[in-house]
Amino acid sequence: MTMNNKEQLEDNAVPEQAPLKQKEGKVSRWITLLSVAVLLLSLRAWNPKAFFTLPANYYIRAWYLPTEILDHYIENILSDVSFVVPVYFESTLLFPDLGEAVDIQVDSRMHNEFFSLLNYTLQLIPGTNSEYQNGAYPKDDVFVNCLLSKDNAIHVDGAESYAELYFNLEGVDANDVPFFMTQLLVDHCFRDEVQKYAPDNFYKLDSTTTGQKQDSGLQDEGKFHLVHADFMSSNILAALLRSGSHKIKVRAEIHVVGTTVFSIDMEKAIEEYMQPLFEMLSDFFDLDIVVHNLGMEDSTPHERLNQTGDLLFPSELVNLPVIWDLYQRTKLESAQTDTICVNMLFYPFFQGGELIKEISIDASPIYSDHENTYLTVEEWGSIYFSHILYDSSKSVSKQHLKDCVWSFNENLLDALGVPNGNMAPAVRTKIFKRYMVMQYFTYYSSLLNELRNIISWNTISEAANFSPAKTRQFAEAFAKSLQERKRALYLARSGDLSASIAACRMMVDILQETLHS
Repeated sequence: MTMNNKEQLEDNAVPEQAPLKQKEGKVSRWITLLSVAVLLLSLRAWNPKAFFTLPANYYIRAWYLPTEILDHYIENILSDVSFVVPVYFESTLLFPDLGEAVDIQVDSRMHNEFFSLLNYTLQLIPGTNSEYQNGAYPKDDVFVNCLLSKDNAIHVDGAESYAELYFNLEGVDANDVPFFMTQLLVDHCFRDEVQKYAPDNFYKLDSTTTGQKQDSGLQDEGKFHLVHADFMSSNILAALLRSGSHKIKVRAEIHVVGTTVFSIDMEKAIEEYMQPLFEMLSDFFDLDIVVHNLGMEDSTPHERLNQTGDLLFPSELVNLPVIWDLYQRTKLESAQTDTICVNMLFYPFFQGGELIKEISIDASPIYSDHENTYLTVEEWGSIYFSHILYDSSKSVSKQHLKDCVWSFNENLLDALGVPNGNMAPAVRTKIFKRYMVMQYFTYYSSLLNELRNIISWNTISEAANFSPAKTRQFAEAFAKSLQERKRALYLARSGDLSASIAACRMMVDILQETLHS
C-alpha cells in the first residue's frame, strides 16, 4: 500500500468503529478458510486423485522439464560432438600450408559428400620418420611419410600405424599434394569410420508408438528420434550400451595343433603382441586369453559327409583332422555360457596331409607353397595355416608368430564389431573409442525420447497417475545427465577418449536408473 492510499484511508476512517470492523474481518476470514478446508476434505474423500487431475499438474510438469529442451537433445543428437584426429607426417619437401589445406578439403568432404552428423577434423602434426620408428608417437595414431617420387601413389600398412604418400614434381606444381593427402586419409585410412557418422547409417523413427497415440491422444506426429543401424544389427553393441559401466566378458580361445612334436612360444607371442590390444579394449571388455595345446592326429582323411548341417562352417574342411571336431565342441561350449568366445586355431599344413593341397574355398586354395594362409569362420573365429617343419628338434619363436597373432587380433576386432578392418589393430581400437562415443550419445537420445513420451503434455491418460515428485526426480536426473554429457563432449574434443567414454556411461546410467526404477 502506498503512502497516499494510507493517508486517504485514515481520512475516511471512523475511529470509534475501527475495532469492531477488525474483529468482524478476522471472524469472516476464519469462516472462509474453514469452508474451503471442509470442501477440499470432502473432495479428497470422494476422489483422492482429484488434486492431481487438474490442469495445474501440466504446469508443474512443464515447469520442471519442458519438452522443448528434450526435443533439442533428441533430434540434434550429434550436432555438438567433435572429434579431432591427430595424424603425424614428414615430407621430403616443405609444405607450410599443408595442414590448413587438408583441413579445408576434409571439412568440405565431411559436409558435402558424407553429410556427417558430427564434426570430424584431421589435425596434421609435423614429425619425423626416425621418431616414429623409435616409438615417439602414439601407436594408435597414423604416421604418414611423404616421399618425392617419379609417380604419384599411396601405401597403407595394415599391420602398423604407418602410411606412405608418393608424389612427383608435377603434382607439387599443380598443388595436388593436399588432395593426395586427403585422399589417403579419408578414402583409405578412415573411410569406414566416417561413413558410420553419415545419415544413411541411422534410422529415423517415430518418437511414439501407435499404442501410445491411441491410448493417450498424443498429437506429436512431427517428432522423431534416431537409432544407429549397428544398434539394430549388433547384439554386442546393444549389450555394451545397455550395460552402462559394466564390462562385457570376452574369452579368446587359442588352439595350437602340434605342440606334442615341436616347441612353440605361443604364450610369449600372445603376451607381446595380443595383450597390449586387450589393454586398449579394457574400457569396454573384460578380456581373457586361454591357450590350448593340442596333439597330432592321423593325417588320413576322415570319412565324413561334406554336408555338415552347419551353414557357417566351410564344408570343404570337414574331412581335415582336428578342425571339425574342435569346431563342434567349442560351439557347444560357447552356447552354454554368456561370455563371448572367439576361437583361433593354429594349424600346421602337414597336419592336413595331401588332402589340404586339394582344398579351395570360394575359389581360393587353402594351401600355398610359399606363404602362410588365413581363413575366417563366421561366428566362430579363424584358422591360421602355417608352414612349420615336422621336426621335434625345431622350435617356433615368438618373432615367427607375429603375423599369426596379428591375424588373430584382426579376427578378434572383427568379431567385436570394431570398424576399419584395413587399418592396424592399435589404430582400430582408437577408432572404436570414437565410434562408441558417438553410439553413447545416440543411445542417450533414445533414453531421452523414452522420457519425453512419459512426461508429454498430451499424455492425458497418464496424468492421473503422474505425481509432481516423480517429475522432479526426472528433472533432476536429466540435469545431472546433461552435466555428464557436457563433460563427455569436452573430453572427446580434447582427445581423452577413455575419460569421455566414462562420462558417457555415467550419463547413460543416470537416465537408465531413473527411467527403470
